[in-house]
Amino acid sequence: MTTDMVVNALAKTVNGLYKTEVIEYLKADWHGLTDVQMQR
Repeated sequence: MTTDMVVNALAKTVNGLYKTEVIEYLKADWHGLTDVQMQR
């Protein structure tokens, strides 16, 4: 593995964990799918 591959994997992991924390923190304020923006 190259350094770039390791850095990319680490960045994706940190980003995913951050998103999970944000979702857990904010989901009490959500009332349905209209409150969530879907991305492709």
